[in-house]
Amino acid sequence: MSASTTHDRIVALRHLGETLAFAAVGGAALGLIGVPAGWLSGSILAVAGASLAGRPMHVPTLLMRAIFILIGISLGAVVTPETLHGMATYPLSIGVLLVAMVVISVCGAGYLRLVHNWGKVDAYLAAAPGGMSQVLVLGAELGGDLRAIAIVQSIRVVVIAVGLPAGLSALGLVGHAGPRATGALSIAVIDELTILILVSSVVAIIAYRVRFPGGLLFGAMLTSAVLHGSGLIQAVMPWWVANAAMVAMGAITGSRFANSRHGCC
Repeated sequence: MSASTTHDRIVALRHLGETLAFAAVGGAALGLIGVPAGWLSGSILAVAGASLAGRPMHVPTLLMRAIFILIGISLGAVVTPETLHGMATYPLSIGVLLVAMVVISVCGAGYLRLVHNWGKVDAYLAAAPGGMSQVLVLGAELGGDLRAIAIVQSIRVVVIAVGLPAGLSALGLVGHAGPRATGALSIAVIDELTILILVSSVVAIIAYRVRFPGGLLFGAMLTSAVLHGSGLIQAVMPWWVANAAMVAMGAITGSRFANSRHGCC
């Protein structure tokens, strides 16, 4: 290994360390005070700000792909036998929800394309309802403009976070959720998590290799959903792993702002 190669690797590791440090501080600043999607949006803001200030923000491709798989596994874990039973119990409600999501996506994407001349991928991902993390992962895998997608999705999150609670409060529909149980990392849980990560990763890599759109995310998410929905796996990612994945995804998105200041005016 030549001296120049060693030096390049050291520089790359230094840039990665700085990027993750900015992301962690920004994510913690908003996440710990309970801001909706705070770990993700805080890390995006911190890394984007550092990028615009000229700092060399960078996340390597291999780490990026690992983060996509982790996020997919976490998303799939929301599927349980109970949620599947609930879907079967209220099919009309699920159908109405799906229709509403399609209408929102099509109308929002149509507005962005016709009025602002956005590309198809960027417009549909920016208008897509749901979690910002999976939308950004899809944007990264499909070559979308993460800066534009993140801005629109962040505004949507803020509007929902502020407007929805205010509306429910005005209607007298605000309740108080009970504390959520958390399990310790026992040997059985660690074994299940190991199986979950290995199987989901293999399927995600296969989906990626056969060029399935969003293969890393969807491959891991669908595998995790099947394992959890069938009851074969009960263990879920520890909260700190899920939050770390959100912070890293924010670093990936924020680093895309690196060249913005050179072409903005």
